[in-house]
Amino acid sequence: PQSTIFDIGCGPGKYVEYLLKNDFRVGCLDISKKSIQFLNRKIKNYHNKLLFSEVGCACDIELLGLGNADALLLLGPMYHLINPNSRKKALKNCHQVLRENGILITMFLNTLPIFDRENFSSHQILEMEIHENHITTWTNYKGEKIPQYRCTPENAFDELSEFFQCLKIVFVDEKKEQFFTISQKKSI
Repeated sequence: PQSTIFDIGCGPGKYVEYLLKNDFRVGCLDISKKSIQFLNRKIKNYHNKLLFSEVGCACDIELLGLGNADALLLLGPMYHLINPNSRKKALKNCHQVLRENGILITMFLNTLPIFDRENFSSHQILEMEIHENHITTWTNYKGEKIPQYRCTPENAFDELSEFFQCLKIVFVDEKKEQFFTISQKKSI
């Protein structure tokens, strides 16, 4: 049987398109109506495998039902959700939506590379707040000031540990600015 994967915070659908082309059943959600509209135009030939394509927030995915997904992608939300309670709610909801032993793939932004002057200016970081276990930065994206949550891999592991067992951390690039976590649903 085909695996069911939900992409929460799918943006314009980079991963959705890949998953559909490789015969996964996919559901996608993003807070941006423009992103969902763009995605729907881009994947019109795959609508038979598309379970849903909706505008919504990662904090409200309990509406997707209990135990309906084999895997979840939660890539953008973990660095765009700044409030700790919102982040925890998103992770709790992911836990509920995943089937037994389901897999959660998240992306985080690392704290360390922003202290490199070359990296600091290249990402248009406008300001930053340093907290005990994370840093909040604000960047310029298409003329808008966008907040970003940044933490170390250890902090990401701690944050995930209430609901998930972190299986692996993978750095995206040599600067180690972004990293993925691959986690499995815990029985709680």
